[in-house]
Amino acid sequence: MSDVNRIQEDMGYVREVIERSEGGRGPSSIYYLWAAITLVGFSLADVAGPQVGLFWLVAGPLGGWLTYRLAKRANTRQGRLNRREGQRHALHWNAMMVTIMLAIVPVATGTMNPEALSPLILLIVAFSYFLAGVHLDRTVGWISILMIGGYFLVLFVPTYPWTITGVAVAAGLAISGFRLDRSREPA
Repeated sequence: MSDVNRIQEDMGYVREVIERSEGGRGPSSIYYLWAAITLVGFSLADVAGPQVGLFWLVAGPLGGWLTYRLAKRANTRQGRLNRREGQRHALHWNAMMVTIMLAIVPVATGTMNPEALSPLILLIVAFSYFLAGVHLDRTVGWISILMIGGYFLVLFVPTYPWTITGVAVAAGLAISGFRLDRSREPA
């Protein structure tokens, strides 16, 4: 192996280590925030039915704003002021929110059954988490699998499918936050 190839491999390794240590993973408080919002919102779907939309109308954007504030504060404290990374995250999650709003249009116009909306939104969120796991933060990718499982529960299980899904997804988010906390502890 030539010295040039070896140096290139070494530099690639160093770059990957730096990117893994700095990229994508926000503060654990964001995971805990969304675990709480998810647990409440999903459970409400089983007991409050159509009114759960009002919860998400408030909790979704408010949670997004709180996520922004928590991430900004944590990144400022750590001296990580990568505006492009923040913009990528904002674009990704705002695109999910816009897609969900657009999914409501067929229900509002009467071209889609209202009962089909909630599972469709869950599928949009699962897909968004999967893509976030690929492009932004590997920590959340596996949570999309829990959501896909919940999608099938919602379609085929008559008793408390949203609560079961909410507990599973909230637990997944909390575990991810806990693991993030553990990975940041000094050795």
